[in-house]
Amino acid sequence: MRFQSLILSIVAITSSFVACSNTASDNKDKQTTTESAPVEVEEIADGDPAKADHIVISKESMTLKLYDSDNRLICCFGVAVGKNLGNKQRSGDMKTPEGDFTIQSIEDASTWGHDFGDGKGYIANCYGNWFLRLHTPPHNGIGIHGTHAPNSIGTRATEGCIRLHNSDLDSLQKMVYRGMPVRIDTSKQDLYADGKHEKPKTIESDKVDNNSLTSKPEAEVVKKEKIIHEVVQGDLGGKIAIRYNISVAELRSLNPGVDIERLSIGQKLVVGPVERTATPEPQEVQQPEEKEGEIWHTVVNGETLSGITMQYGIYWEEVLPLNPDLKPDDLKLGQRIRIK
Repeated sequence: MRFQSLILSIVAITSSFVACSNTASDNKDKQTTTESAPVEVEEIADGDPAKADHIVISKESMTLKLYDSDNRLICCFGVAVGKNLGNKQRSGDMKTPEGDFTIQSIEDASTWGHDFGDGKGYIANCYGNWFLRLHTPPHNGIGIHGTHAPNSIGTRATEGCIRLHNSDLDSLQKMVYRGMPVRIDTSKQDLYADGKHEKPKTIESDKVDNNSLTSKPEAEVVKKEKIIHEVVQGDLGGKIAIRYNISVAELRSLNPGVDIERLSIGQKLVVGPVERTATPEPQEVQQPEEKEGEIWHTVVNGETLSGITMQYGIYWEEVLPLNPDLKPDDLKLGQRIRIK
């Protein structure tokens, strides 16, 4: 069965495509359009599911793409990958391995559960219906599976595996086979973490190193090109802010009168300032007393709470009990945050 060509916009769109379902009845009871995370693609999804041949997972775009034997795109899904940046080195490092692998087995995971060590205890059916175990020597236990936390798709959230929305996983499982090649590509951030790439810049047109700005005696105004984001299905204010390396408070200030909590598909948001004071005036921040054995982080210019906690392989919600007065959307330059 061949699927009708779908021209996908370069603008972010939802990651589930009709082309990924084998029959209309498969789609009847699924709500993939409301569950799938937005991904950026610029390909024609005209591949033949009957000739499904290989998978390419990108840690840069947070996508899983299935291709046929003619290298035509069959479908594309949003994914979540390892909490920590870099190529996997050892068991427990919370990193997703990179390279060329294969599907070792297709296992029924509908009764599986797991304790993620986040204080929430054992969670039943947290892998979806399937676990596509990958052969990733010398590492074991890496696979493609579903999730109990659909909001994690599009983020760094796993212990090293690749997560899909459960409905996406069900669609994918019908088209894969044991021994199918799977390539996991790296990203600029992962290369930087491994010491193989210069630090990525959030806005390419801005060539100013924010870390060097605090040493200048006088504030400078940095001209920036105005950047617009068009809201797509599944977009949340917090996710948009993280994507453009700004805080939710900044997102609100750039869009006065806009309800960031209630966005509409097609709505346009300003996510990059026309100009910004590159050397923010230092604010007086009362620093807490630190005790031996604790881990603390000092906020630098441009950091968000989610970006900070990602560096330590934890969720931002985990630090809130340790920092009672912390305002996640209003971090101050030089502020100290207790991590552990």
